[in-house]
Amino acid sequence: MTDFMKGCDIGLAERILMALNQSENEIPYKFTMTGMSVYTFEQALYHVYTYWKESMDDFCSNEFIEWVTDWLSQKCLSTQISDLNKIEIVSEKLVSFLSLTDYYDGAALAILQVEISDWEKQLEWERLKEMGDYLMGKGEAQKAHAYYKKALT
Repeated sequence: MTDFMKGCDIGLAERILMALNQSENEIPYKFTMTGMSVYTFEQALYHVYTYWKESMDDFCSNEFIEWVTDWLSQKCLSTQISDLNKIEIVSEKLVSFLSLTDYYDGAALAILQVEISDWEKQLEWERLKEMGDYLMGKGEAQKAHAYYKKALT
């Protein structure tokens, strides 16, 4: 039994297996940035894993949660997704979402965590460099030097 199933009724497992059949769900969820439509939760997991940068705003959105509740009939799962909104660090929220089922193993999630970490470091470097450039443009070389130095470490 997966972690998200804890506290859910036994009949939920049967409903989840039934929801895997795309032909039973005629209403897809359309991801905002990619425009791609998914019909099952597993397709949504694959989409978020593959297009994680573009899916950051979607996988815990009210619209996605409502789709899981209303069209996939997975109230317990939608509650678990809703609870993820309490996690402030986006990368932790993403990995927690992908861990709701056993669809991805630990190795796949570890690879993704490294990719996310590298991306976050790149964003931080760019932020520090831009701040240094801004301060240098204002003639505050001493302060700019501190930002450049921090960007290099």
